Amino acid sequence: MTGQSSSQAATPVQWWKPALFFLVVIVGLWYVKWQPYYGKAFTAADTHSIGKSILAQADASPLRAAWDYAMVYFLAVWKAAVLGVLLGSLVQVLIPRNWLVKTLGQPRFQGTLLGTIFSLPGMMCSCCAAPVTAGLRRQRVSMGGALAFWMGNPLLNPATLVFMGFVLGWHFAFIRLVAGLLTVLVVATLVQHLVKDKTIETASVELEMREPQGGFFARWGKALWQLFWSTIPVYILAVLVLGAARVWLFPMRMGLSTTR
Repeated sequence: MTGQSSSQAATPVQWWKPALFFLVVIVGLWYVKWQPYYGKAFTAADTHSIGKSILAQADASPLRAAWDYAMVYFLAVWKAAVLGVLLGSLVQVLIPRNWLVKTLGQPRFQGTLLGTIFSLPGMMCSCCAAPVTAGLRRQRVSMGGALAFWMGNPLLNPATLVFMGFVLGWHFAFIRLVAGLLTVLVVATLVQHLVKDKTIETASVELEMREPQGGFFARWGKALWQLFWSTIPVYILAVLVLGAARVWLFPMRMGLSTTR
């Protein structure tokens, strides 16, 4: 048993895997988030506007409203949604589980703080960050760390703070930053302490286990398939329901809620 543990501990890390993961992260975020937001920041600075709200297009029929909203929404976020599913599956096969457990898997405040920090470059909405969060949880990340990562993406989005500063004023951006930090850290910490997390109980045992075996493409395909069917149908349903409810929640007429 000791010899087996020693041989497993001596197994070298395949560095091409985390290197490939971070390459996909950097290229994907640059293409989907960083580069578009960089250009939009100049537009916000010049016009003090980020465009018309997609909620402003009122429809009398809930079904029509659901369909129209879904089409506009998915055309706006489909690239980020694809990237989220891609990263959520790749994190399960390219990043060693013990790396995640020793950082984001900590049940103490450290895991929550690191989850908050790691969320900052993502700049994703909660829907697009959800597949990544699900992938992290499957790798035994603590509830506090995963929740902080998921909430931090939309609430602490640096691009949103910049847009808010140019459109509404920097005092509003500062208020959002403080409120976002408090919300993410306090809620994630409370959930970590109040909700029994079975993942933490098995994490220390699984650290001693060998990493899952099998070919890269087989493992990735399995993770991608499971993640797709556990998140995307709920994602589509939520968008359709919100689009239908828009008739009652946002009884506006086109042109009345355009951002100035």
